[in-house]
Amino acid sequence: MEFFLKLFSNYMLISAGAAWLVAQICKIFTGMISCGKKKINFVSLIFESGGMPSSHSACVSALAASAAIYYGMDSAAFAISIILALVVMRDASGVRREAGKQAELLNTLADEINSDVDIKLQEKIGHSPLQVIIGMAVGIMVAVMVYIITDSVGIVPLV
Repeated sequence: MEFFLKLFSNYMLISAGAAWLVAQICKIFTGMISCGKKKINFVSLIFESGGMPSSHSACVSALAASAAIYYGMDSAAFAISIILALVVMRDASGVRREAGKQAELLNTLADEINSDVDIKLQEKIGHSPLQVIIGMAVGIMVAVMVYIITDSVGIVPLV
């Protein structure tokens, strides 16, 4: 029981999880705007990769921001989390975005060659730089909000 108490009162973990959740919920609204009047699959919008904002960027940015807030910018926790955040955000807008472009091209080629192909590669796996930046902003804001809320109600987060 003590394990779960410590787990669910870990400020850095709560911030990262909350940022991921907020970003995923935001994808519902941005997906509705971009899809217009087409039928929308809300479950896939919540759990799929890609889209606005980047939930990966939000999660690791919240982790880095909460480490900076709680331990300070000169701490090992911040150094580790900021490097992780930079790697994840670079990967989201670089390698994963290029893989998505390749999947789109392969799907188009497969359609042209043989229309009976049932397998489709997932195309929305990466992010544009704007999606990554907005995800980063969401993560930082969520980390600050979680800190303000826990501090104002007198909850001392464990880290």
